[in-house]
Parts: sequence; structure tokens; C-alpha cells
Amino acid sequence: HRYLCNAWVESCSRRCAQSSGKKWEIAFANLHANYKLPVANEIVERAILDLYKKRISEKLEVIPGVLDAIALLARHYRLGLVSGSHREHILWALDQFKVRKYFEVILGAEDYPISKPAPDGYQKALKLMGLGAKNAIVFEDSEAGIASARSAGIAVIAVSAVNHFGQN
Repeated sequence: HRYLCNAWVESCSRRCAQSSGKKWEIAFANLHANYKLPVANEIVERAILDLYKKRISEKLEVIPGVLDAIALLARHYRLGLVSGSHREHILWALDQFKVRKYFEVILGAEDYPISKPAPDGYQKALKLMGLGAKNAIVFEDSEAGIASARSAGIAVIAVSAVNHFGQN
């Protein structure tokens, strides 16, 4: 089963854009809808998450200049983070780059009910921070995330430097 999961991860780039920025549950639903693998869904999902953890631990990339930008922005603005990734992965990555301290609110997939492109994650972050949508700006690297922020009424700056799957 590990071989099948690795093969799927390696060959999915054309389909990955539809899941980028969304919760794992959405990505897995897309996987199961498009591929019928000869093993239980839970086995496939666990193998993919294990592979994901392995890859990010081996090669965690950062956009050049983003760590300095976070530190600079945090001196003047309150920062929050909304991700479709699980909280444990988010916190691990923030800790690797020593930037967790800059974020007042950190929301992972388990912290809000409906995945991007629904506005739920951003709406919850605004509520927790006591902000209105007009007083926030979102930096986003996925089409689902851009749609989510727009649906929440927040201005968006698209980050194309991490365009993993050829999104617009």
C-alpha cells in the first residue's frame, strides 16, 4: 500500500490544485472520488499523511524574505494564521523557523467547521482577534484560500512564489 500511496502523491500534480489550501478531508475525498485503490481508505490516508510529514521534515522550504517580513509586520500589526493543514504541522513548521511567537491566532483545519473556499476559518480568526473584515489583509497562496478570504470580505494579496500546482 505504501507504493500505491507514493505513486499517487507523485502523479497527482494535475489534480492537486483542486485540493490545495483545503483541509486534508477534502483532499482525501477528491482522491477517493478519482482513484479506486485496492486498499482501505484509512490505510491510504495514513500513508499519505506519513509521507507528507516525512517530506516536510526533510525539506521545509520558506519563501525568500518571508521570515523577515513576518518579523517586520508583527512590529506594526497583529498577525493571525489560517491554514487547511492540521495544527500539529503548522506549529511544527512555525517552530522550525522560530516565528510562532509573532502570531496572535493560529487556526488549523480542526479549528473551524468548513474548509476553504468557505469563509469559516477567516471569519473565526477575525472574531478571535476582534477585527472587522475591512481592518484585515490576507496573504494567500491558493485559489481556495483567496476565495475564502474574499468570501469573508477581506482584501487579499496573492502569493505566487509558492505556486505548487500551476494555479492562476
